[in-house]
Amino acid sequence: MQLLGAPIAEQPLVLELVAAGGPALSSLVFSALVLAPLGEELFFRGLLFRRVAHRAGMWPALATSALLFAVFHGNIHGLVIYLWLGLVFAGAYVATGRLACAIAVHFGNNAITLIALLTERSSGGQG
Repeated sequence: MQLLGAPIAEQPLVLELVAAGGPALSSLVFSALVLAPLGEELFFRGLLFRRVAHRAGMWPALATSALLFAVFHGNIHGLVIYLWLGLVFAGAYVATGRLACAIAVHFGNNAITLIALLTERSSGGQG
């Protein structure tokens, strides 16, 4: 997005928790690496995607689950990124037929994002 001249802003609460450190950061790490991948994939791919795919087909299921995933995050500046991620996670599910794969890809994305935020924090970046 930055290459297109539209830098995204991380969700403000995430930045606050990273800056706070300690227990706040620990809760963010647990939420980002355990709760979000499990909960979001169970809902958006395990429930929503499956239902829409059963009723309307794979393409509507991909579009619906990705769009609602993006809107759910409430970050207008990151809408395109979250839409893309929703498609990637759904694609992992479709390609393998396993929800665990979508959960693992979601976990990996969140882990990389956390590492980047923590690296920026430790180097004195502003976020």
